[in-house]
Amino acid sequence: MKEIMTGLYQDHQHIGRLLTILQNKLATLELGSRPNFHLMSEVLDYLEDYGDGYHHPREDLLFSYIRHHHQDCESLVNQAANEHQELARLTRALRESVDQVLLDAPFSLQDFCKRLARYIDTQRRHLSFEEQRLFPLIEQYMSVENWQEFSDKAPYRHDPLEAENRSRDYQQLANALIEDLADG
Repeated sequence: MKEIMTGLYQDHQHIGRLLTILQNKLATLELGSRPNFHLMSEVLDYLEDYGDGYHHPREDLLFSYIRHHHQDCESLVNQAANEHQELARLTRALRESVDQVLLDAPFSLQDFCKRLARYIDTQRRHLSFEEQRLFPLIEQYMSVENWQEFSDKAPYRHDPLEAENRSRDYQQLANALIEDLADG
């Protein structure tokens, strides 16, 4: 149980750091400079692949356990599931916008900044919601049997940004993350 919850919190920390990179790029844009759109694209690819493709489905399965055994949690679990769908849509849309910029397509700086700011805010509110409202319920309601069943149904996948598991696909992103955060 502890390992699974630790993994979820670590995923949230990584996502938060990536959102900081996006926030820094937004600040660069708002100052009238051109940020590293390639890095932004890599951040969004990671959030789409790992966040929307693994982390959120894993949480959805975990949340379904507490909903199944504690119907009073249903509205919170439904909210999380809806937010996961919305975040996946927003991630795809923002990544497509960044990809268009990388192709030198014309874009409205004001609209792009609004979209990016909304994305960052939505992601941060979602992380906070889960950590404050759902994670404590998981820790309270999950039984040893539930944890074992969950582990059998949803095997753990190492975060590709973790140093010991870093994939080549995300090596550049991990290096940029370290550099970007060191620069402030």
